[in-house]
Amino acid sequence: MRAFARFCPFFRLLKSRAQIQWGRAGGIAGAVHVLREISAEVSRRSQVAGRLERERQLLRHANRTLQAIRDCHQAMLRAGTERELLDEICRIIVQSGGERMVWVGFAEKNSCKSVRPVASAGVSSEHLKIAQVSWANVPRGRGPVGTAIRTQRASVCRNTQTDPNFAPWRASARRHGYGSVLALPLLADQCCFGALAIYAPEPESFDAGEQLMFTDLANDLAFGIHTLRLRAERAQLEDEILKSSEREQERIGRDLHDGLCQLLVGAKFRSVYLQKISGDRPRTVAREAKALETLLNHAIEQARNLARGLNPVHVTPAGLVAALQKLADDVESAQRVHCFARFPKPVDIRDHHTTYHLYRIAQEAVQNAIKHARAKNISIAVTQSDHRLRLVVKDDGVGLPRVPRKTGMGLNNMRTRARIIGGRLEISRRRLGGTTVSCELPANEKNDHGTSH
Repeated sequence: MRAFARFCPFFRLLKSRAQIQWGRAGGIAGAVHVLREISAEVSRRSQVAGRLERERQLLRHANRTLQAIRDCHQAMLRAGTERELLDEICRIIVQSGGERMVWVGFAEKNSCKSVRPVASAGVSSEHLKIAQVSWANVPRGRGPVGTAIRTQRASVCRNTQTDPNFAPWRASARRHGYGSVLALPLLADQCCFGALAIYAPEPESFDAGEQLMFTDLANDLAFGIHTLRLRAERAQLEDEILKSSEREQERIGRDLHDGLCQLLVGAKFRSVYLQKISGDRPRTVAREAKALETLLNHAIEQARNLARGLNPVHVTPAGLVAALQKLADDVESAQRVHCFARFPKPVDIRDHHTTYHLYRIAQEAVQNAIKHARAKNISIAVTQSDHRLRLVVKDDGVGLPRVPRKTGMGLNNMRTRARIIGGRLEISRRRLGGTTVSCELPANEKNDHGTSH
């Protein structure tokens, strides 16, 4: 029987059971073989195995989704710009989450209510070029992305080849291997400004738990975008305020130079003429005229210094060097503090915007050293290479307090100026006492810095 079943496919689907029948004389009279078909059992075991494999696949997919979401949250903490954040989120969901394609679109306020792609990753470039997604209630606006923006709720296309609302993109989905789509609205201030779209290779890919996890991710992404936009608006406002202040200072400086200084010079000439015409008159007239001339000389010098201080850096490649040298000389003569400027190599910075902010940072650092640190020696140094530009102000004062105090306006101004020109401000205690203030920034074409040779 076993030999026969080995060669007969039918017997391999059967289970046999033999029962011997004994005769009256005690011998074997015969045997009864009971054959039972086992195809149903094989089918049941196959179904169980398929279900277990499906559950393992779902578990692996869920783990990849969780890992992608964790990586996305880390990216949100590191991102410095909106574009950097969006590109990184799309890349992570594709690479870590195993999705076919991810893109982010912003809702335009135009007449056709179009959705503008701003970031994507995966198999996406050709599809997005022809997608022409809208968020209006039209055929190209009833897909998952348009529906998510219009209703401000998550929208799922469970099967791109059977969902009637996905008909405008069905051929592209078949060509690029998109099986299902999950679109999530990006909300800020109770307004939907875009959507995050995730394309999976298999139909029915997004269950309720996965939709909930991606919804939380989209909400966090929207908050991150909103925060970065507020930060950018604040930075732009600060930049505009500083530029407005610079323009006003330049105007006052010109008015002082062209107006008050000229009047004082005219008064000085009149005092000199007064001395000449005094002749043989009493010496008191000549003495008073001389005193008036001296006073006017001081007034002229102070007015000119004030005008130069309002616009200290001349628009020349070496303007920063000259301005910092003048700053050191003025402090040396007026404050009874030993202050010197040091430039190991020629410094060639052609961007007036950069030189102006660097000068103001150095000026603020020097004033803090005199006023708060009670320094006796201050050094100002600028070094420049092919890649970095560095301004360093050192003093031998009392140094930074052990317990940090509330940040003052001067320190905030220095940090703002450093950020505006793309630099990084650092303030540290010196090992032997005193404070070091440094501002370092890239010396490249992006920041319009010349290169010293």
